Amino acid sequence: MQIDSLAIHQFRNIDDAEVHFGEGFNVFFGDNGEGKSNLLEALFFSCSLRSFRTHRAQELIALNKQEAVVAARATSQNIQRFFKTEISPQKKRCSVDGKAVRNFKKHALEFIMVFFGPDDLWIMKGPPSGRRHFLDRSILNIYPGYEKLKKEYEKVLKHRNSLLKDQEKGLPDMALLDVLDQQLVVFGDKIIDLRQKYLDKNRQILAENSASILGKEHLVESFYETKEVDGSYKKNGEKLGEKIKESRHKDLARRQTTIGPHKDDLIFYLDGQKAFGYASQGQLRSVILSWKMTEIEFIRNTVDASPILLLDDVSSELDTGKNTNLFGVLNEKGHQCFITTTDKNHVKITQNRCDFSVVSGKIKPL
Repeated sequence: MQIDSLAIHQFRNIDDAEVHFGEGFNVFFGDNGEGKSNLLEALFFSCSLRSFRTHRAQELIALNKQEAVVAARATSQNIQRFFKTEISPQKKRCSVDGKAVRNFKKHALEFIMVFFGPDDLWIMKGPPSGRRHFLDRSILNIYPGYEKLKKEYEKVLKHRNSLLKDQEKGLPDMALLDVLDQQLVVFGDKIIDLRQKYLDKNRQILAENSASILGKEHLVESFYETKEVDGSYKKNGEKLGEKIKESRHKDLARRQTTIGPHKDDLIFYLDGQKAFGYASQGQLRSVILSWKMTEIEFIRNTVDASPILLLDDVSSELDTGKNTNLFGVLNEKGHQCFITTTDKNHVKITQNRCDFSVVSGKIKPL
């Protein structure tokens, strides 16, 4: 899939714009606050029907306006298609080639987009929940059924936690707790298994991509760490069943489920050390970028599709060498890329490139 053009109306600070893209690198430059990230957000929304910034539709609509519109023309297997989405505070209306879309999830799978933004750097610095979500987003791109599996697990988890909290009249219904434990193990083990398999299959690709960006002397690894009953973490831990049994006394005391994939973690290592606390800011950014490169390569190899890559302010905090290496890797991959930067000279690529200036929501090709 390739995005040929995007029309935007009343989306954040972009009043009206129609932008035609190149098949390779599309570079948008300008000062901070001019609308570069808004353009990427509109592009992302037109394809995925969600924002990478907010869950509130009202925030996407220009100030004092009632509706925003994004419309993309795209080519897939030599066939051009037209995707249009109208956004109001209450709902969104989507059409493909003039026909209304009823199944938004199916529509979103027409495109596969991989996004990197400044906030992704905080994945390593923040709580495990952010890293779990980061991992789950990658899995979802190649296994759509994963979302349903997670919802089933979360439904059982919510029921179990409610039962644990309801102890005013004594212990909860232990027979019901046994049933919920069995269901939690069934769904939880599947989630853990898919997460671990995803990391195992990508281990070599991640190492190769990180060596290309950071240098051959460096090795980046990622591990899935399961939470143990004693509160510690273990790489590639055992199945969930025995842990749930062992943790019941603690769960009853704390009135919550303390073990399971909702408590696990994704840890990145650089040269054998945990990246957070060891790596520099630039190295941390390179680690996440290596992951993104691995994600798009795995998607291409698994589902025979070429993902579209969105990079928001990717060059900040990268030194010249790593910056050059990054764009060398991207050039070899051959994906359509949309890149924002404050200085177009930061993007170390000269061929197959289109430049656009962005000033006060106005987008001008150069």
